[in-house]
Amino acid sequence: MARRTDPGGGPTRVTKAERKEQARRERLELMRKQAKRRTRRRIGIVLGSILVAGAVVAIVLANLGGSSTKNNNGAVDPKTLPGMLQTQATAANPWPANSQDAQARAAKIGLPPVGGVFHNHNLLDIRINGEKIPVPADIGITGSLVASMHTHDASGIMHMESNRQFDFTLGDFFNVWGVLLTPDCIGGYCNSGPDVLRVYVNGKQVTTDVTKLPLTQHEYILVTYGTTAQLPSPIPSTYSKNISSSCAGSC
Repeated sequence: MARRTDPGGGPTRVTKAERKEQARRERLELMRKQAKRRTRRRIGIVLGSILVAGAVVAIVLANLGGSSTKNNNGAVDPKTLPGMLQTQATAANPWPANSQDAQARAAKIGLPPVGGVFHNHNLLDIRINGEKIPVPADIGITGSLVASMHTHDASGIMHMESNRQFDFTLGDFFNVWGVLLTPDCIGGYCNSGPDVLRVYVNGKQVTTDVTKLPLTQHEYILVTYGTTAQLPSPIPSTYSKNISSSCAGSC
């Protein structure tokens, strides 16, 4: 039978009540430890779920090439993109297709991969000091690699072909091309006195940031630099859907 020592040093019998109290304290301690272990397990499960969910989201976004509908145009300074042409051009010496770093530029600005889900066309017309500047073939095309914004010929037709719906912009196209476009500059031509960068869509002047101009379908995009006297008259607003053999009838 259990014994305890009384204050006088002699053994004293442990009572039934004391045994019950000791057993109760032991049960409470056991329950406290079990509850603590369950709490740690629950926290571990929740943290693990959060990490897994975050990894899944990251993988999905990476496979999509960015966000579901928007790109990060404007978040990347175009001057920092590889192979950018920040110089001037003339009608006799226009900007080349500059496709060597096109894939890297497209990836850095967050364009989706090329694909057949989304396919639009717009015409780009560039005039510098009244002279028409060619938009060359094979912009965005490097061997067998094709960016989701590209040209097939020198007609000026911009092709937007991606694996999903995407809000392409004029700034995106110039970034893929590697020709500097800002609200004030095209290449090395920047606003100075009467010489100003102006952009028109279907004959109407754009009054917002031209780099963020959305490109939809069958629009005539006129980009001009120079004086008002050097603007074409009238400002062109339509083009033939058969202008390019690469998309004849649907350009």
